[in-house]
Order: sequence, then C-alpha cells, then structure tokens
Amino acid sequence: AHAFPADDVVTRAMKSYEKRHYNEAARRLRAENASIEQGKKGTADLLLGMIYFKTAVLHRGFYQTAVVTSEDYLKRLSTAQGQDRSRFADLYFGEALVESGKAGAAGVPLKKFSSNGNVEARYRAIAKISLGLSYYRSNQSPKATELWKGADTSDPEVKAELAAAYSKAGLMDKHPSVVVEGILSETR
Repeated sequence: AHAFPADDVVTRAMKSYEKRHYNEAARRLRAENASIEQGKKGTADLLLGMIYFKTAVLHRGFYQTAVVTSEDYLKRLSTAQGQDRSRFADLYFGEALVESGKAGAAGVPLKKFSSNGNVEARYRAIAKISLGLSYYRSNQSPKATELWKGADTSDPEVKAELAAAYSKAGLMDKHPSVVVEGILSETR
C-alpha cells in the first residue's frame, strides 16, 4: 500500500470521481474526513455532494430502465391466455403503469383484476386502491376519494396500501405515516 499525505485525500477522491468510481470516492472521503485539513473541508464536502448527486442520477437511470422492462414483461403476462396465466398479472401490470406515470392506462387491468371474483377480497381491495391512485393522478380525485372511502381497512395489508396511496398522492392531511405507525402498533 502506498502512503499518501493527509491533504491528498481530496485529490485522490476527485480522481476516483472522475473515473466514475463514486462509491470508492465517497468511502475515501468519509473514512479520512478527520485527516482533511480545515482549508480543504469545504472542497471535500462539495465533492461528497457531487458524488452523491451522480450516484442518485445513476440509480434513477437504473430505476427507469427497470420500470420500462418490468412494464413490458407484465404487459406480456397480462395478455397471456390459458390456465397457466397468473391471476395477479393484471394487478401487477396496473400497479406498474401507475408507478411509471401512465395512470390513465392503468384503469383497464386494475378494473379487470378487481372484478375477478376468484381473487381474495383483500387483493381486490388493493387493486381498487391502486385504481384510486390512478384516478387521482389523472385529475379525477372525486373518483379516487370514492374508491378509497369504500376500502375495507380491517386487513392491515389493505390499510398499508391505502396509506401508501395517500403518501404517493401527496395527501399529507390523511396522515399516512400515522396510519402506518398504527399498523405497526397493532402487529406488535
């Protein structure tokens, strides 16, 4: 191992950053933070912020690629016919459409799933909650509110999905975190 002077930490981290070795650069800066001289602390903090930003951009790209890939896969599963077809394909496809910003298109598979009498009531309720979120994101909040009011929240999983929908919709007046805390208290 080579010995570097303490004031060279920022330079070495910058070289790792330039090579797109973000984790290595961040790890180096955090590990050797105490040895960075006071005059270079600002530069080190700025570099650490740049590293975290680039890492976030990278992971956002991964997420967007995964959403498109899974949406395509779920669409194929949803359109499949026969006895081997998963009953949950429509639910997952509808949820993926809502998450990818295609809320208007999510209605068809979510309605199809929620009207399936062969599926447990709690999963049909979850589909209706997702359908409500698709309505809300399509600027049809009265329809969303109606679906959400009709949800049977006696099941903790349904209640958690409703809290998640409130959170995703930005309805903080519905106190989604308090609802989740209540679910956690009940399960304990």
